[in-house]
Amino acid sequence: MNLCLRTAGKKRCYQNANQTLKVLSDLLGHENQEIRPYVNGALYSILAIPTIKRKPKPW
Repeated sequence: MNLCLRTAGKKRCYQNANQTLKVLSDLLGHENQEIRPYVNGALYSILAIPTIKRKPKPW
């Protein structure tokens, strides 16, 4: 999640947006419930970028 908060990290996530969103959505279904706040934080940070919001989602 911390990497997604930095501008450089967001740019990197944008380059691989479909893969990044796929991994994060898969992690939401993980059996370990303790990771959800971090996954939600990463999704919130990444989806704040308008161009990523407009991309087709893998789920």
